[in-house]
Amino acid sequence: MGIAFDGDFDRCFLFDDEASFIEGYYNCRPAAEAFLQKQPGAKIIHDPRLTWNTVDIVTRSGGQPVMSKTGHAFIKERMRQEDAIYGGEMSAHHYFRDFAYCDSGMIPWLLVAELLCLKNSSLKSLVADRQAAFPASGEINRKLGNAAEAIARIRAQYEPAAATHRHNGRYQY
Repeated sequence: MGIAFDGDFDRCFLFDDEASFIEGYYNCRPAAEAFLQKQPGAKIIHDPRLTWNTVDIVTRSGGQPVMSKTGHAFIKERMRQEDAIYGGEMSAHHYFRDFAYCDSGMIPWLLVAELLCLKNSSLKSLVADRQAAFPASGEINRKLGNAAEAIARIRAQYEPAAATHRHNGRYQY
C-alpha cells in the first residue's frame, strides 16, 4: 500500500500494490467498518458525491448512512447534529467524532492498514469488488457560459421524475 498526503496532512491518498490510485470514494470503507464493529447502529455522514458504495457499506455493516452537504463546515455540523461517529467525503477528507469532529490524514491510513491485516488482504483486492459494483469516474468539473440557463433545463428535464432530489441538482431514480 502506498500513501501520499496533501500539504496540510488532513487528507491521505492511497495506492495499491501496483501503484494504482484508489479513488477517495472507496476509502470510507475501512473507517466505516472499524467504527461500526465497535459501535453497531452508529451514524456515518457522507457527502452527496459519495453515495451508493458508501450507503451499501454502512448499511451492510449495521450502520445508518446520513447524507450531508459537501464541505468540512457542513460535515462537522451534521456530525454533531446526528452524533455521528465518522464522516467521509469523496475528496479523501475523513472526520472523526472522537477527534473533536476534525479531519485527519493519519487516522484513515491506519484504519486501512488494520483492515488489511485483519482480512489478510491487499488493498487492490479489498477494493476490487467495490470498484466493480460501484464504478466511479472521479469528480468532473465543467464551466458553462450560462450556468443558470443550463441548470433550469436540467431541472425541467429530470426533476419531475426523480425519486429523490437534494442539494440543488442531485437526482436519484
